[in-house]
Amino acid sequence: MPRPLDRNATYLPGLDGVRTVAVALVICAHLGLPWARGGILGVGIFFTLSGFLITSILLGSLERLGSLRLRTFWIRRARRLLPALVVLLVVVLACTAILDPAAFATRVRDALAAVFYVANWNTIGQAYVAANTQAVNPLEHLWSLSVEEQFYLVWPPVLGLLLFVCRGRVRVVAAVTALLAAGSFALSWTLFAPGVEGATRAYEGTDTRAGALLVGALAAMLWLPSLRRGDRRRSRRVALDVSAVGALSAIGVLVWHTDQFSAFLYPWGLLLLSLATVVVLMAAVQDGGMLGAVLGSAPMRWVGERSYGIYLWQTPVIVFSQGLTDRHGWALSLANVAVTVALAALSWTLVEDPIRRLGFRGAFATRAATRPAPALTAVERDMVRS
Repeated sequence: MPRPLDRNATYLPGLDGVRTVAVALVICAHLGLPWARGGILGVGIFFTLSGFLITSILLGSLERLGSLRLRTFWIRRARRLLPALVVLLVVVLACTAILDPAAFATRVRDALAAVFYVANWNTIGQAYVAANTQAVNPLEHLWSLSVEEQFYLVWPPVLGLLLFVCRGRVRVVAAVTALLAAGSFALSWTLFAPGVEGATRAYEGTDTRAGALLVGALAAMLWLPSLRRGDRRRSRRVALDVSAVGALSAIGVLVWHTDQFSAFLYPWGLLLLSLATVVVLMAAVQDGGMLGAVLGSAPMRWVGERSYGIYLWQTPVIVFSQGLTDRHGWALSLANVAVTVALAALSWTLVEDPIRRLGFRGAFATRAATRPAPALTAVERDMVRS
């Protein structure tokens, strides 16, 4: 979680560490590490974290300003997510045109689906084709961004409506949110069927994955107020740290023994993942906790700030590297990680951070202002002197 732009917002460095853990699991799965076949469950960690964060932001805005400020919220989300995505899509399409021209038309369709944040439904529609081909899609991972963005569009006005109907009683809204989350997990169990098509529908559907985001939203409603009041008792901090270690262990078992085709995930595994993530989040942001100190350390924060770019670039880097070489093993995996992190760092420095701080116009105006002036020709120098 990058440091908030709103001065009234609280920066919780431990959440950057949670992002680091999540994106590391995803990369390990995509690299094919045998102990991390369920590493794609790191996406579920992102979902619950996102639900927690955006609901916290919206409720904080309501508490301070008396309004959810939806327009401001959506503008900031667009600044944060769109620029890096567009850069990625341009690069992937260029590489596809050079390295795999036969797939260019399909990649254009995938890119359009990603820009309009419907990539998950595009992937679900292609599930049968994917089951019968060996093609690897460098944009397939963008389905999760579409689920999140669809949630960002729908949940804020729904939250506002619930608060209005329930007359601002957050606990009543939390009860409705819990019912919505339960319905989402139940739907994933109903729609799951063995095989690529059934598993993809249950794993990537917006309706079936909203449960993880709603669990995070529920945590923001019920637990965040007590966090603000603070609890300095050492026994409570230790108990929460121990619980979080147990939650991380449960996540580790899921990563080791399941993947998106495992029937256990629907709904129990995904529900367990979301609940375990909430426990980790609680420990990550508590004052004085040991786990929070580890997750909030400088290296974890650095990676966490760039986790969005890392997630964007890791799949294309892995896919295109496999197309360029037949070599496998640790050397190629380490090279893929290094290239991914380097591209994400460039994306953060040149695109993401300037635009999120200054906006689209401000970032480009600043870049133009700092650009060195072109050298003058001899004629131009004479004109200046005169």
